Order: sequence, then C-alpha cells, then structure tokens
Amino acid sequence: MHLSPDADDTPQATLYYLKKALLPTKYVIPNVLSLTPETIPSSPDFTAYHLLVLETPIAEELIPIIEEYHKTGKATLILLKDENHLDGLAMFLGFEKNLEKRTVQETDYHLFEDLDTTHPVLTPFHDPRFRDFSKLHIWKHRPWFINSEKSKILATFDDQQPALIHVPHEQGNSLILTTSWAPKDSQLALSTKFVPLLYSTLEFSIGNLQPETNYNTDRQIDLNQFPGVTSIQSPDGETHAIEEGQKTYQPTEPGIYRFTTEQHSHILAVNLPSRESETTPLEDSTVLSLTGSKDEKEPEETLAASTLVHIEGTQ
Repeated sequence: MHLSPDADDTPQATLYYLKKALLPTKYVIPNVLSLTPETIPSSPDFTAYHLLVLETPIAEELIPIIEEYHKTGKATLILLKDENHLDGLAMFLGFEKNLEKRTVQETDYHLFEDLDTTHPVLTPFHDPRFRDFSKLHIWKHRPWFINSEKSKILATFDDQQPALIHVPHEQGNSLILTTSWAPKDSQLALSTKFVPLLYSTLEFSIGNLQPETNYNTDRQIDLNQFPGVTSIQSPDGETHAIEEGQKTYQPTEPGIYRFTTEQHSHILAVNLPSRESETTPLEDSTVLSLTGSKDEKEPEETLAASTLVHIEGTQ
C-alpha cells in the first residue's frame, strides 16, 4: 500500500518508480495500491498488505490506522519528503516534541555512507562489490531528531546526518528514509541499488520471498514458508500435527515430506548433510586422536582395524 497526499503517478513522483521496480518474480507477484488519507477506509483489512510506503504527513487521525497495520507485525517505510512532516512523525513515534532539530547544510549533493550491512534491510550490500554508493547522488534530505534513543541509524550521509533509520515498535517496525526516490530529491530510483533495497525492505516486513529449496536432516525447516500448514507427513508415512505457534520443524530422516495446508500440499525432498559424503583421507594425527592412540609406531593393521570400527560406529 502506497499512501500519499495525492495520486500522482507521473515520472516526477515516487509512485511511478515504485510500480516500475516491483516486478513479478518466480516467487512473488507484487501489486501496488495507492491511496490518499481521504480514500483509505477507516477500518481497513491489512492482511493483504505486506508493506506500507508512507509519504504523507502523519495526522493524528492517521496514527490509529498505522498502529492497526503494525499489529500484523509488518513494516512501514516512511519517506520524509518535507521538513514540516517532522512534528507529526514525532507524535507517531512517541518522540518528545521539544527535541532539537539538526540543521542541514545544503550543498551540490550528498552521498550515502556508513551502511550497517548486518541489518536485514541492507544485507544485499554486505559484499564490497555492491557497497559502492559513490555514484548515487542525493540532492535533498531532511533533518532528523537528536537524542532519539528508540531509533537505530542504519545509514548516514557524507555530512554525518542520518539517512535511514529503524524504529522498532511493540508490534511491527518503521523504517524512515530522510530523503525520497523522487527525481527532485535523489537519483535512488535510477540506480542499481533501488530494486534490491525495495525487495530487502519487503522481505524485512514479511519474511523470505524466495523459499529455501535445499533441505537437510541437520537443519530445521522454517514453517513461515508454508502459511497455514496443519500437518506434515514424514517418509515413514507417519503424520505429525503442527501445534499453534510452531515456527520450525526438524526432519529426522532423509526422504520425501508432505506439508499440508487447507488449500495445498507442498512436497519437499530432505537429504543427508553433504558432509556425510566426504571421502577426503584424514590426517595421521586425526586418526590417532580418534582411536585414542598416542603411539605413532602402533602396528598399521591394529590402527586400521580400530579406526574402521570407530568410523563405522559413529556413522
């Protein structure tokens, strides 16, 4: 859901690029719905909305609606398009209104720096090959509050002003971008960073968009990939009921598992861990330690026999 003061979808507005960037993939078909504060229902059903992009002033009557959305555990991406939006944002985030605002010195442009790539939203840029933002120019950005202890700064500009901020709520999360991807504000929408950033934000809100396909007996299976799963049939034919609130399932043997929901059945192949197929010869010192022998002159026949017994017993 995209919420803005008007329904502008021209190339000068953020909505235009949001629709262009969120293209269908093998696992997800995005659908962008744009509303204004006047057209949003008073009691909307948020189950169908997985990310809320907000670029409108947060009036007092809008706060309960956003809080209701956050009860789903999802995230809001707030674009700070005007310094005048700060008062409503402070009221929504629970910051004290008398917080001092920093003054932003306008120059030709600013650059992103100091990205916290350990955060899920910025993980796609953890590799140094993709962390170069030096060609992405920011024309305008807005000030941020100082002493905002509830917030975590994920990225700054080269003038040390916050660029991307994460504010966790009791339920749900808010991400605040102190600029926007409208052309008058930045080159973000035209950069190679835009699409990965949007999809990582979407994944931060609802979970992994690309289900895991390689399953082993030494790892738990994340049940969030199969919403509404009620039971699991293991390779031996036994059916295991899923308890309310259960998040993971531990397979105990390799084979075919059937995950059943009210609408579908998902078939998964679970294999042994790859290390079970390792055939690299062990070092002599490792073999000696496994057999409990300290005498390297022990007869080879005895050493080989005891080693085979040990390996066979631990398979």
